Amino acid sequence: MPYVRTHGNQVAIVHGTRDKATGKVNQRKLFTLYSKVEAAAAIGENNLENSEYFRKLLEDANPEINFNWANLKKEIRGKMKELPDLYPLRQVRSEDALQKALDEFVRQLFLTDPRSPAGRATFNALADDLKILGRFVSSRLEQHGWPAREEDFPVDLHDPFCWRYEVQAREVPDDIEEEAADLIDSLQYKEAKARFELLTRCFPNYAEGFNYLGLIALREESPKDAVEHFRKAMKLGRTLFPKRIPKADYWSDLSTRPYMRGVQNLALALIQAGRFKEALEVCDQLNRECGARGHDAATAHRAAAYLNLHDWQASLDAALDLVAIWPSEGFIAGYALFELGRHQEAVQLFLHASMNKPHTASILLDRKKRKPLNNSEVEDHNGGLELCRLLPRFFLMQSKQSRRFFKKLGENQPLKELLEMAHECTRIHFDHNNRDSNAHHENFQRWHELQSREFAQKKAREIFAAL
Repeated sequence: MPYVRTHGNQVAIVHGTRDKATGKVNQRKLFTLYSKVEAAAAIGENNLENSEYFRKLLEDANPEINFNWANLKKEIRGKMKELPDLYPLRQVRSEDALQKALDEFVRQLFLTDPRSPAGRATFNALADDLKILGRFVSSRLEQHGWPAREEDFPVDLHDPFCWRYEVQAREVPDDIEEEAADLIDSLQYKEAKARFELLTRCFPNYAEGFNYLGLIALREESPKDAVEHFRKAMKLGRTLFPKRIPKADYWSDLSTRPYMRGVQNLALALIQAGRFKEALEVCDQLNRECGARGHDAATAHRAAAYLNLHDWQASLDAALDLVAIWPSEGFIAGYALFELGRHQEAVQLFLHASMNKPHTASILLDRKKRKPLNNSEVEDHNGGLELCRLLPRFFLMQSKQSRRFFKKLGENQPLKELLEMAHECTRIHFDHNNRDSNAHHENFQRWHELQSREFAQKKAREIFAAL
């Protein structure tokens, strides 16, 4: 639980966690208050709106921590007398930092003469970065929608004590990261890659940027490059860990997540690169280090790796472990069950997965790539493409009997009709323009029925008999 301490003439909110192995308390500073005026604003003595903003900012930055704000406000109020009345505000520091950086940038820009071969080569080498910088500057200067008067700004934008700068100065701002990540979802990989490369250079601790670069490389079917990016994410992410953090706190502590995601993504990249045994070793690492979350991801990766290695039983066991929470694992289970001679069960698991992920089923069964129309369909579509990339050796060496069986399954008319029904139910469910609540309720019930294991068991018998 966070508490308050004094550091010289500053008041800090800190958090301590006890190492279960050593019994020692590891202390981490969450925020520092520099003046009586700032402390009063933080605890809401003069303006509750500022206090609520301060509270939300710290909670969002530390979601794994429970804050007892009644106690914290009481402790801050008791230590306010040790603070100076005023302190040069942080915005002065942020303005000075930007001014100095801008002055040096402009000086270097002017000194690099494009008329000389060396200057021209420099501009050509940095052209992409300079174009991205131009777009960032334009977006920062864009004033559409800004309030006309400073006092009309909402508190999170007005931010009179620059609290957001204090919390995020060493991190990539959320809006900048989201804007770059959205480019990946819209398939603008070149632009997204250029932005994340720039961000990883400008923010030395931005381990998550290498995870994004790796995911782009996977989308571009360059798994070898992805492996290198994910290893960088892990290496840098490991340096961000708090000192002596117990393994029980892995993942719950935000600072560990870039590393954890790097490990998960590395297993994925190794499978796509055809390095299945290495991937299984990383899965073991996931189990050791990442707790329950790591177990589920490791199990999913194992199911794919074993299918590529033609270890049908091991693949099936891993997939069945996850079908209840991730129905899409039924696709892998279906392929494994067929090779084990359990053909009707293969249809059942494959059908269950198909009703939950109809876009993926279409890609696997007839290689049709329907245009996704909402976020759920985009996720389903991308999941289907990823599953194809996850099974390179299996599809390359798939037995003739298996190919023939699943080809006939894809041509089965009742299954085609069920897939169309699943597509339609998904679209109606996410159609927010349709205001008919009764129709939405009826559609949801039908959608829920289609996705159930019981429905798959019933229909699988009929479809298998037709096969």
